[in-house]
Amino acid sequence: MENKSIWSVFKSIYRKIVLPACLLHTVITFVFMMGSELDAIKLDKAGLIFLFSLMVALSNLLFSLKNMQILLRTTLHFICTSVSFVVIMLYGSGSMKSNSSGSLMILMVYIVLYLLIAPLPVYFIHKKEKKNEEATEYQSIYKK
Repeated sequence: MENKSIWSVFKSIYRKIVLPACLLHTVITFVFMMGSELDAIKLDKAGLIFLFSLMVALSNLLFSLKNMQILLRTTLHFICTSVSFVVIMLYGSGSMKSNSSGSLMILMVYIVLYLLIAPLPVYFIHKKEKKNEEATEYQSIYKK
């Protein structure tokens, strides 16, 4: 019986964390490869990209917390992903030491992209939660 529960935990971790991290890693790697030469992404940078993708996937779990306001969840997600971006992608790759002004510009681009992209999933999450809330509040007037 315990094996089934352990298997379901692994399945849940795979579905909620590992799979989104792999998808995000693929997208980020593809974008980097489009912007640079094909051999520009070395193994250490691929590892950093996957670690960042894993941290973003873990941060995405904040959106499953229903007892927090959506604005608070989004703010915490922004803080977690921004700190992960700075620590892993900028500091971990060494670009912060060698080119601090370029790193600041990259961080600004990241923030602008986040502010452009984040409202879309937040809107759909809010809409879904509101619909679920309205559905649970309905009480029939014909029941006795």
